[in-house]
Amino acid sequence: GANGGREHYARAVLGRGADGALSVRVLERQDSSLLSVLAEADALAVLPAGAPEMPAGAAVEILRL
Repeated sequence: GANGGREHYARAVLGRGADGALSVRVLERQDSSLLSVLAEADALAVLPAGAPEMPAGAAVEILRL
């Protein structure tokens, strides 16, 4: 899959769509040394091991920070 053979926790920002539904935007830069990205994130998107690249609008599990 796109994220390899292990579960991945991508830093992300939560929002709300025009319909009020919760949305999540995965931050572009994910390097573990970038503390500014971690400070910007308010959630982690959980991507299962071996998962293919997720299309826009796909449902994903999140962990709020």
